[in-house]
Amino acid sequence: MWILVVIVGITFAAYVAMGAWHGRLLSVGIGGSPCPECGGQLQTLTPGPGAAAGERPRSYELRVCASCSHVSTTVHGARSLYAYCPSCRQMSLEVHAKASGSDRIDVNEQCQICGFQAELDLERRVATPPPDDDDRSNNVIPFPKR
Repeated sequence: MWILVVIVGITFAAYVAMGAWHGRLLSVGIGGSPCPECGGQLQTLTPGPGAAAGERPRSYELRVCASCSHVSTTVHGARSLYAYCPSCRQMSLEVHAKASGSDRIDVNEQCQICGFQAELDLERRVATPPPDDDDRSNNVIPFPKR
């Protein structure tokens, strides 16, 4: 039994070490990541009002530093320069984002396979987490009784 515990511990340590070595965010509850330039907190931007009005959804998230102008791109929670192209659906969409002023973000998308190009000018709106309710009974879906 103790051998199994040792093997699981070594496997978990190797998983964390590989994730840290690749510079990725791990989904094991480590929390937010610091800004690589100033050490401030990175915040996720909301998709914006255009996404709800029929604009194509993005396959990546933009994370912006609260204290400096650093912008990073994440795909499935991991920092990545490439995202999924909306045209050919391959992970070949090169995304370059930079802050322009205090309230705008310029995003340049270019697919390396099909040649898709787009330039976006996004509003810098930070996603706010939902309020923490003490009453968790609203989260239960009632099923009909048989």
